[in-house]
Amino acid sequence: MSENTLSSSSIVQINPDELVIDSDTVLIDLRTDDSYMKGHIDGAINFYLPKTLWVRFLKQRYNYGSLKHFILSTDNQYDKLKNPPANTKFVFYDNDTTFIENIEEEPLRVLTEYFAQSGLSVSYIKGGFEAAKDKLINMIVTESYSAKYSLIAPKHILNSPIQSPFQKLKTDSGLDFFLDKGFMAIGSEQDAHNIELLNQHNVTHVLNCTPTDFHPEVLSTRVIMQIPINDNGTQDIIGYLKQAFEFIHTARSTPNSKLLVHCYAGISRSVSIAIAYVMWAESMSYEAGLKLIHSHRNIADPNFGFIGQLYILDRYLHTTSLDEAIKLTKQFMLS
Repeated sequence: MSENTLSSSSIVQINPDELVIDSDTVLIDLRTDDSYMKGHIDGAINFYLPKTLWVRFLKQRYNYGSLKHFILSTDNQYDKLKNPPANTKFVFYDNDTTFIENIEEEPLRVLTEYFAQSGLSVSYIKGGFEAAKDKLINMIVTESYSAKYSLIAPKHILNSPIQSPFQKLKTDSGLDFFLDKGFMAIGSEQDAHNIELLNQHNVTHVLNCTPTDFHPEVLSTRVIMQIPINDNGTQDIIGYLKQAFEFIHTARSTPNSKLLVHCYAGISRSVSIAIAYVMWAESMSYEAGLKLIHSHRNIADPNFGFIGQLYILDRYLHTTSLDEAIKLTKQFMLS
């Protein structure tokens, strides 16, 4: 075994043929879920934080305890991660990293250091999966998506009130209409109550994503819908999607209509509903939807709970009906 360790922790590099998996071993695959399903070392659990979550992970300087909020695994695996016995051995691998000293803010370097600094036994496979797949050919398996081995869907985020600490620093970026040469915009509660602004942009429909009532003049002059969403990590948004989509679709089918989707600040709730809509209507992934919305609302920043729900929805939305995708997502959230 190579005695190549970082000075800040006791992280050991092992060659693929030195890997021994027993009841004390937790093997963690840090590649994308798609790569994981195409082939991984038998028994590995997949930990993949999408870019938006990974940036937050780094900025908020999570410790090992808060890392548990991102984990979905079997009960036995979660118990080991929550309260790891002293003899637990954590083994990580990514796609092809040979020396973690050569990488900085990459998952393999950051996560192995977090685990090691907690006094846990940590090692990583030299050369990652690319090196292991040839030397451990009898241990490589493929698998269709299964909650049993996936950590991408942040189940514990869905039950956590964690929100972005950067939201209070954001400011309204104004209305920027998009889709169909300017059909929909995302805005704030202040925008929705600004009659002059609504008239200026010829807004005909308003989707209110808060529990707060409409301004009386808005109620009397525009087609409106309210879905009373709270901006916290425990709020279920999936159950509101079908009615929101139907409202947006009806508005979009109406000639010369313009829609404002708003919440209190136009940062999280309205953004999440808009992302979900373009995922469905424009056949986009979550990441593509976020990119589109962010290009028209640069303060877009869904809370962790909403991100988790949309990532789960993304797994089902493009392979089945909307009703079925919503059903499967809600089942997944409750599992």
